[in-house]
Amino acid sequence: MLTYLFSGLALMTSLASLWVSVLTYRMAGPKVALDSHNFTLLGSELWLKVKIVNAGKGEIDIDGATCDLLGSTVTALPHRMKSASSHSVEFHAPADRSLGRAGLVTVNIGLGNGRTLTAQVRMTGMEQAELRRYLSNLQGSAPRSLQSATWLPPSQEEL
Repeated sequence: MLTYLFSGLALMTSLASLWVSVLTYRMAGPKVALDSHNFTLLGSELWLKVKIVNAGKGEIDIDGATCDLLGSTVTALPHRMKSASSHSVEFHAPADRSLGRAGLVTVNIGLGNGRTLTAQVRMTGMEQAELRRYLSNLQGSAPRSLQSATWLPPSQEEL
């Protein structure tokens, strides 16, 4: 009877140890995600700034980044991300009228472990309308954030 009691206790201890080991293994690697984005007009260029965060305990390299609408990144890569850190990646493209119809942008981030982080960055309806208005005027060279601008309803020609 005492043998069965010690055997059961040893089994429970080993299963608890296995559970802790699995949780530790899953938490040890990098956990990379896109945190935020910002669309800005600077002169005649549309800029997209994307913030990448590593919430895991492991380090990882960012090898490359592309955007389907704006092309390749202008940020110097590769970059080594430490655990619990962030890094910003920028994309620039000349502003033309075809960008005014874009509402969804796909960003691909190449990681050092051979994986690719793919995320879609969505522009709100207000941001799209403001972008169309800015593209129709294209005046000045001061940076303007699309979130801080005042919104005007689109004209009949833009609809």
